[in-house]
Amino acid sequence: MNKTTFTILILAFTTICFGQATETKYFNSEWLLKEVPQNKAKFSQTIIQNADSSTTTEIEDLKKQEIVRSETFKGNEPCGIWKFRYGNQFKTIDYNFSLIYSNEKCNDSLPIKNSDFFKDNDSLAYLAPKISSGEETIYQFISKNIIYPSRAIEEGIQGTVYVQLMLTKEGAVENIVVKRGINIMLDKEAVRVLRQLKFSSPPTINGQVYTFKCLALPIKYRLM
Repeated sequence: MNKTTFTILILAFTTICFGQATETKYFNSEWLLKEVPQNKAKFSQTIIQNADSSTTTEIEDLKKQEIVRSETFKGNEPCGIWKFRYGNQFKTIDYNFSLIYSNEKCNDSLPIKNSDFFKDNDSLAYLAPKISSGEETIYQFISKNIIYPSRAIEEGIQGTVYVQLMLTKEGAVENIVVKRGINIMLDKEAVRVLRQLKFSSPPTINGQVYTFKCLALPIKYRLM
């Protein structure tokens, strides 16, 4: 094998293993409003085709030489670890999980009927589970943490994702499934937020601890 052939094979192997930058463009702002020549650019957008057929888009601040935004899709499904700048800090969001869809019916384990299982009800001797991060309701927690995917906004996708989860006697959230979705971007973001949900106490009735076997939650996305 001659030296040229060996070099080509090394390059091909590197491309397969680590992905290949397929395109880089240059812009005058982080939000890519105007494409400019490289010598006048403040930011670059690089699209990387990964070996698993996912595509990563990275926005780099050329002056600081740092990635200020990174997102990965496999088709329309968000995946991997995303990074974005939030004020003077950076945040990451974790899409490293698979969605589970299910139409299976579930009978809950609580022996009472209540209009809001996240509020105490003295008449039923019911103490609601308490969210560890301090929000009074689960919807306050969701609205505080959910991110409307920019691609879904651009495509005008909105609606309600219906999810179901289990809340154990230890206050842990498990078995999150999508009962009825809208679009995989919105479905996955809804599940991502619920995966972060933690409780400092489980629900109790007359002092007895119970498990929510299948707590149903509608999560609404609305474009203004």
